[in-house]
Amino acid sequence: MGVATISASAQASGGTDGAVRPDAALLQRAVSASGGVFWRREPASGRLSWGPGLAAIIGSEPPDGTDTAGWWRERLHPDDRERVLDTLAAALAEADAAWQCEYRLVRRDGSYAHVRDGGAVEPGAGGEASAMVGLLFDDSERQRREAVISRKRDEVYGLADNMPALVWMAEGDGHVFWYNRRWYEYTGFTPEELEGWGWEAAHHPDFLPLVKQRWIYSLEHGEPFDMTFPLRGADGSFRPFLTRGIPIRDHGGQVIRWFGSCTDVSEQSRREDALRVHEEILQQALGVARMGVFDRDLETGALFVSREARDLLGLQREEVSLEEYAASVDERDRAKFLAAIGAARQPGGSGLSFDDHRYRRADGRLMWVHHESKTFFAGEGEDRRAVRSVGIVRDITAERTDQERLLVSEQRLRDLFESLYEGFLSGEVIGGESGAGDFVIRSANPEWVRQFGMEGGELAGRRISELWEDEGVPWIRRLCRAAFADQPENFELHLPGSKRWFEVRAYRTQPGQFAALFLDQSDRKLAQSEAARAQSDLLRISRLSAMGAMASTLAHEINQPLAACANYLAVVERGLERLADEQAAALAGYVEKASRSCQKAGEIIRRIRGFTMEGEVVRTRENLTDIALDAVADARLHPWGSALQFKVDTRPLFVMADRTQLGQVLANLIRNSAEALRERADGEIRIALATRGANVVLRFSDNGPGLSDDAVEHLFEPFRSDSSRGMGLGLSLCRTIIEAHDGRISVEEPGDGGACFVISLPAAAPPRADGAAD
Repeated sequence: MGVATISASAQASGGTDGAVRPDAALLQRAVSASGGVFWRREPASGRLSWGPGLAAIIGSEPPDGTDTAGWWRERLHPDDRERVLDTLAAALAEADAAWQCEYRLVRRDGSYAHVRDGGAVEPGAGGEASAMVGLLFDDSERQRREAVISRKRDEVYGLADNMPALVWMAEGDGHVFWYNRRWYEYTGFTPEELEGWGWEAAHHPDFLPLVKQRWIYSLEHGEPFDMTFPLRGADGSFRPFLTRGIPIRDHGGQVIRWFGSCTDVSEQSRREDALRVHEEILQQALGVARMGVFDRDLETGALFVSREARDLLGLQREEVSLEEYAASVDERDRAKFLAAIGAARQPGGSGLSFDDHRYRRADGRLMWVHHESKTFFAGEGEDRRAVRSVGIVRDITAERTDQERLLVSEQRLRDLFESLYEGFLSGEVIGGESGAGDFVIRSANPEWVRQFGMEGGELAGRRISELWEDEGVPWIRRLCRAAFADQPENFELHLPGSKRWFEVRAYRTQPGQFAALFLDQSDRKLAQSEAARAQSDLLRISRLSAMGAMASTLAHEINQPLAACANYLAVVERGLERLADEQAAALAGYVEKASRSCQKAGEIIRRIRGFTMEGEVVRTRENLTDIALDAVADARLHPWGSALQFKVDTRPLFVMADRTQLGQVLANLIRNSAEALRERADGEIRIALATRGANVVLRFSDNGPGLSDDAVEHLFEPFRSDSSRGMGLGLSLCRTIIEAHDGRISVEEPGDGGACFVISLPAAAPPRADGAAD
């Protein structure tokens, strides 16, 4: 059926001038080599005949005995059917008319193939359309390239909109038509306020005249704009920005766009090479590709060129020699073209020739032509010779232009990604929004690979769960969530086991897909941590210094009366030993307790003085409950302590501590509570013990009047006291002792009134049952 159709077409276009005409088989081979499918439609009968090759495009051919026109019509995409049929009917209504159309045909698997179709009317004897003969080509690859270009453009806009710099784009005359989101966030202006030359309102009035002068000069001369000037933020303050604008030119050198960025140099003065982003908006100029057929008799030199080929190449006559055609091939491609033709005609060769070259038409227009031919041979052995060459020529100017633009665009994107100072990652979520916890990496620039220590070759196409050991970690889930969110996801990320901190800005590029910038914040975090640590050390040294000086003075002044008191008690004790009555024995017991108290007071003073002068603590494993009970027992010996009620948690909890110093802390807290409770007959002090994580927590509370807000604010400052009996050093010394034990003391407000102090210390393991050391 296909051979008959082609033969009829060839005869219809022939003449009586004796030129060699291709037979149907040769023409069919030439068309098959081009990837096209011949068809013939007879309007009178409604018959539609197809040549071979349709199955290669849509996976099926019309069954024998079916209405092929109806079969074709049913496979038209519903959205294209009316348009295709209307344009075809209009072409058939005119004699000597041509028809071209792009549409979609359903494949055997249910998907759609994009095709490019075209035909010419064969006029009948009365001038009416007797038939239409045409060619159908698979155009799916071009459609795919257009989709790739569109996706790349979306990624470029998305990347520019989420960059930390202020990015803008202007027309060739300087009219600014686009700002990224960071522009609006920093300046506080709306898109309407910044349209065109509205950016002037964000400039400092002292710098604006010079900025405009430099900008107008760049516009007039097409030179890059490079200048540092202040811009006003939404809070009214001005910050310096390094601004660069790059002209984007068309193929003729005319400036059609300006692409610029404003980089804040007040916080990045050490980064001399600011991030430069250049974008060129991809423009589509794809037309319908046309094709022509030729047949050359290599023995006579006669060449038949179809009307389509003549129109394509701008030829004025049907016959043209190979030399004449080669003379119009651009000299840069001529030798390559002739070499391909010569190799195909060698007796031992395959006979196939494929070549893309530039061709200069008679009207001066330079175009790209795809040339394919098949050489046929006669004879055997040494007598084998080339006798005929059949082939096609096709205009691929639009395709080559698109390919070059796509390559340039991809290279620019690749250069941009690889030169970014920050990490860039894009991915596609697996399992949809409901199961978002894993994604496939679509692209990752070298900086991101370095930041995360990813190795093992190409990352694109691999699942993050294969590369990251901890599945379902929060930062992965947040990136997956950004792929479905209307607003960008901004968060901080700390890499476990490292000192690396990142500010992550993730946004959706398409439903289920995201792109993210990873801004390294490690230096800033480290500086903040070191500053806080230095300030804490300075405050501690300051407190120790003040406490040390006071402790030395107090130790010197108190040790003398304590020593005298101990001596007097020793004299009394020796005197009582000479008496034998029971009253003397009882008094001797009290004297012994008084003597031990003097010795304990001396030991406390010695320990505190040593601690404040040397800043070190000698720690042993101690039961915090025993220390609390001893402090309560000592308090009961005093008149102010005997009237109080004590409730102490008696479960054993152990810490590594200096027993004397911790006992002094509790004794100081008990004395302060006793003084606050001196007007109450039902005074009560509660000491509760508990564990919290790796710490032992002691809660010390009473039912007194509590603490004022002013007292709480200055509670641990030295020499501040609400009591006339103290010097204001007790609580300051308590905090110093607790912090020296790697602990923390704070004040809480109990629900039932009174005061409440909370002491947290690192817990220690209880002693072993056999008494051996750990």
